[in-house]
Amino acid sequence: MKLNYLPLLLSALVSQNILAAEPEDVLPVPSERQLSYLDNEMNAFFHFSLNGYYNREWGNGTEDPEIFNPHQFNADEWVQAAKDMGAKNIILVAKHHSGFHLFDSPYSDYDVANTPWGRTQTPPRDMMKEVRDAAIDKGIKFSVYLSPWDRHHPNYVVYRDDYSREDDYDQAMKIYDDFFSNSLQYVLDNYGPIHEMWFDGAGTGPQFGRTGLDFERFIQTIRNRSPETNIAIVGPDIRWVGNEHGTAPENAWSIHPLSDRDDRYNETGVVLDGRFRGMSSSERLNFYPNECDTPILEDDHGHIKWFWWDSHRVRSQDTLFNTVYFDCVGHNSSLLLNLSPDTEGKIPQNQSVAAKALGDSIRMTFSNNLLSGASVSASSIYESTYNPSKVLDGNKNTYWAAQDKSGWHHTPSVSIQEESLTFTMDTPISFDVFSISEPIFKGQRITHFSVQSRLNEGEWKTIVDKGLIGTKRLVKLPSQVIADELKVVIDGSRDVPLISEVGVYKHEQSKVDVTFSPSETLQPQPFEVTLTSPIDNDTIYYTTDGSEPTYNSPVYTNPISISQPTTIKILSRSAGIKSSKQYFLGTAKNLAIDSRAVVYQSSVHASGAGPERAVDGNVSGHWGHRSVTHTGEAAGEAQDPWWEIDLGREVFVSNIVLHNRTDCCSERLDNVTVLAHFEPLNSKVPLQVKNHQGVFVGNTGENVGSSVSIPVNRQSRFIRVQAEGSDRYLSLAEVQIMGIESSDIVHNVAKNMYTVQSSNLGGEDTSNKAVDGNTNGNFRNGSVSHTSENGSVGDTWWRVDLGESKPISQIRIFNRTDCCSDRLANFDVLVSNNPNIGSNVAWSHYQGQPVGDSLNLNLNNVQGRYVTLKKRDNTILSLAEVEVMSTERSLGLNVSTFKQASQSSEHSSGAAASRAVDGIDSGIWGHGSVSHTGDNDTNAWWQVDLGDKRTIGLVKLLNRTDCCGDRLENLRVHISDSSFGNATNEDIMARDDVVTVNYSGPTKAEMDIVAGYSGRYLRISRDGVTEPLHIAEVVVIEPIVGD
Repeated sequence: MKLNYLPLLLSALVSQNILAAEPEDVLPVPSERQLSYLDNEMNAFFHFSLNGYYNREWGNGTEDPEIFNPHQFNADEWVQAAKDMGAKNIILVAKHHSGFHLFDSPYSDYDVANTPWGRTQTPPRDMMKEVRDAAIDKGIKFSVYLSPWDRHHPNYVVYRDDYSREDDYDQAMKIYDDFFSNSLQYVLDNYGPIHEMWFDGAGTGPQFGRTGLDFERFIQTIRNRSPETNIAIVGPDIRWVGNEHGTAPENAWSIHPLSDRDDRYNETGVVLDGRFRGMSSSERLNFYPNECDTPILEDDHGHIKWFWWDSHRVRSQDTLFNTVYFDCVGHNSSLLLNLSPDTEGKIPQNQSVAAKALGDSIRMTFSNNLLSGASVSASSIYESTYNPSKVLDGNKNTYWAAQDKSGWHHTPSVSIQEESLTFTMDTPISFDVFSISEPIFKGQRITHFSVQSRLNEGEWKTIVDKGLIGTKRLVKLPSQVIADELKVVIDGSRDVPLISEVGVYKHEQSKVDVTFSPSETLQPQPFEVTLTSPIDNDTIYYTTDGSEPTYNSPVYTNPISISQPTTIKILSRSAGIKSSKQYFLGTAKNLAIDSRAVVYQSSVHASGAGPERAVDGNVSGHWGHRSVTHTGEAAGEAQDPWWEIDLGREVFVSNIVLHNRTDCCSERLDNVTVLAHFEPLNSKVPLQVKNHQGVFVGNTGENVGSSVSIPVNRQSRFIRVQAEGSDRYLSLAEVQIMGIESSDIVHNVAKNMYTVQSSNLGGEDTSNKAVDGNTNGNFRNGSVSHTSENGSVGDTWWRVDLGESKPISQIRIFNRTDCCSDRLANFDVLVSNNPNIGSNVAWSHYQGQPVGDSLNLNLNNVQGRYVTLKKRDNTILSLAEVEVMSTERSLGLNVSTFKQASQSSEHSSGAAASRAVDGIDSGIWGHGSVSHTGDNDTNAWWQVDLGDKRTIGLVKLLNRTDCCGDRLENLRVHISDSSFGNATNEDIMARDDVVTVNYSGPTKAEMDIVAGYSGRYLRISRDGVTEPLHIAEVVVIEPIVGD
């Protein structure tokens, strides 16, 4: 290792102190030209050549230059598209494999000067010069792709065997080497400064006579004439990542073991994925950063395309941002994204829009580091110059350095050291993206780190556990994290850890979408919908039956007539957009006043102003009229007060009207949040529920006055009015939920629900792949379930548990498509309310013949909880997807079935507590599935251990139905992280760790109790009565984040 001292006197300082030594470099370190390259992060590629006029990815060298006439070419437009994308460097394909030159070459007539476009001026137009000049003018680095392979040049030897004599072969390649070397010199001398020279590996493998190409000569030419130029791919400065999909391994090294044959140039190859194998034993390592090249275009089959053709489409924004950007730039690599001009020389609108949207997404997400106001401390500091505040100063050239200690090792289990950075915020923050960088100019060193978070001095939770960092490591978290402290722990490193930047952000994605008109979801009478693409001359495919559109769906040509509740789903060819919009017909009415609705409030004022006052139909805001709610004033009750309603069914909400108190205190409704969702709201902590994915969030604003209307325009069931802060009270004269019933809309209620199958291929449970929302039937894409290859007659089956019984209108079964589609035959589809099917089948269908790609089965709202596919033989069962459609949406996962339950006593019949979590919904006593405490039980209770701490959104109680339903009146639900044991109800209510929800709603066959708290143990109790407690089923629902 090299120790760099800075023996510089600070003459301006009276103290005349000598600066402290820097931490040691960890070799190898990047060169100055490599550091300039790493600063780019984003690079733009431009593939444009003669072969594009023939719809060929690779030209063969015979394409006619007379066809080349890009009369709308504008270099400024090309460079601006790259700049909008966020690129700091553009690479122009100056010569692709066809041998056609985009510059006026003195060594070849097969160039742009000898085309109709080039001849429009004298001297001839030079496309590369125009692009270079535009790049310089807009402050972007300019680079060149020059293919060593040339299918036009007569002396490029494709196969050595074409020459019988070795001397003839060598002579031919010598002529070509001279030609290529001269071309290279000409480009360097006339189009510089050139930031990067891209030597493609295609056509240069052993079968293509690679040994005949004098790469040592080419590289030396660049080093002599333009030492600041990086040599990429077949070169020593920049390494190809190993694929063309735009992604790097999760743990990508920038260092590489160096062999003797690598001294002058390096071969392309796959980047090492986090393994130190070959490095620790190598005597020499070189710094070799990774570049991910990928095009923005693909064909209808999802195959990437480098050159434009009118049938090609852009890849989706989700792919470009969340996969390509995060898995390239976020994996210690640089992104090279290709744009493909059309044959007229323009960047097609779909590409320029998509490129800008990608740049916008990057800028929107990473413009605000939510840690910027945090205080930061470190477990140790190398020296005050390298203090931990450097990781938040926005300067990648400054860094925190830990104290220089021995004991570091690249494997965490071997290291005896651990260092950490702790960030403390004044107020909690919410984020879902984590970013961290090393000062790469000091060498890549960290091999393992983790991130922990906590809130309100609670327990530390690990939210990130990863390996390498390098130039940048990005982690997109599965859901929002809310914290007021973060800790970054480093326990694997090649030497003393150094960190230059740490950030947390909120993921934001720029939306490129088709416009639906009218935009208002609720319409009073039949109407027509117009679709407008952001891309001119786009083709839009659509469906109105709830199915996903494909390129075989109807093409939008005229407005779509709507005469009933309808969901329009669209697929845009040019823009790569999938989108949808629901429409309803009718006139909005107040849906809050309904027997199915239940209201709650965080606390109740001593006067008894409960939550029901806000849905009594009286909008008077005068306190004396006794129709205004009021939360409590006792200790703790004035912190974040709320009012909530469960409408008891999913409806379409157009707007919510809040009527204020008018005799005083109207300011209490200022800056109050209104929340709406079809799932139970998952928390009573405002910041947490507002960041729950999919939740509508509105705000009343300032100076509300007597009433305020909040537009919602979405399907909802659970509504909350939430005030935030301490010393606050919430008063509501009336809450009107304006909308219409929406029972005609169907939902896939199988997605992400619990599944099981008779056996598993290789021991891995793949049954859930059939409900992951992905209908792709290619097994290699990782979304197809598969039973084992060894079964017995009648024992091959697959099942999904919908969590509760639902009316099923349709079952859609998607088959494996890459092979073996005939396996999906000779099977039964069974709907039941009991996992032990037997004779409890509510509906069945036998499918004898193979189903092809998919099978749609229509049911007449058959009530069922379990859907089973059961083969009548012992052959393999493979499923791409099973969709179960219902008008009742799934509210989340049932996390209580088959868990350990107990109760205060047991009826003499032996009706155990476990009956209420046996997965059987029947409320008839004679069916043997209803729990029952003793007849003379006072203050009876029933409880369940969920096994782990769970987010409890809703507790659904299924009542006994053959008699005695009123025994579930005036219930309490208690939730805690600690066991209740056999403690009395009175004792557990006195515990600080127990949350109690009171339910005073109507007693009926199914009773939904809103919780919104987290815990492991749940108890249901009745106090003050001496009579049994009996329950058919307890369904504890955990909301599914992301639905």
